[in-house]
Amino acid sequence: MKLFIDTSNSILVFSLINSDDNVEDFIAYKVNKNATVISIDLLKAFMKKNKFSFVDIDTYYFIIGPGSFTGIRIVLNILGSINLVYKNLNFYTISSFDFFKEKNKKFVYVPFGKNKFYLKKYSFFKRNFKIVKNIEKKNKNLSVVAYKNFNENKLEYLIKNKKFKKLKSLDKVKLIYGVK
Repeated sequence: MKLFIDTSNSILVFSLINSDDNVEDFIAYKVNKNATVISIDLLKAFMKKNKFSFVDIDTYYFIIGPGSFTGIRIVLNILGSINLVYKNLNFYTISSFDFFKEKNKKFVYVPFGKNKFYLKKYSFFKRNFKIVKNIEKKNKNLSVVAYKNFNENKLEYLIKNKKFKKLKSLDKVKLIYGVK
C-alpha cells in the first residue's frame, strides 16, 4: 500500500493508494493553527478507518512546498519518524505548484500568510516563482490552490504519470521555502 500526505497548507490530506496506483480513500481536514497538535491523531484515525498500519505502507508521497513552513516540517517529521522504525521505504515528492497545476492554466498561486501568495508562471523555459500580495483571484489563467477542485483522479494521474520524483533518501529532500 501507499500513502499520500499533504500538510503544506491549511488543508491536511491523507490518501490511501493501492498497488495499482488507484486511490482507495481520500480525506481532507480543514485545520487552523492546530495542525502540529492534531496531525498524528488524524492520521491514526484515518489508518483505523481503513484498517492498516505503518507496516502495511511501503511508499509515501508528499508535497515539499512552497506553503506553510510549519506544515511542510510536519510531514517531514512524521515520515522521518516512520523511516527510523521501518526500513526500505520509498519516498516521492512533488512541489505545490506541480501538484495543483491545471491543464491550460499559465499560473499557479499558493496562499501563505494573510493576503500573500507564492505565484508561479509556467513557461517552456522558466520554472521559477515569486511572492506577490493581494493577487486578483478571478484571473482565468490562474490555478487556485485548493482541494475543492481536487479529486482522486488527479492524484492517480500524477502518480501513474510519474509526476512525483523519487527520493534516494529522506534526508536528501530539498524543501521549497519562499523568501520575502
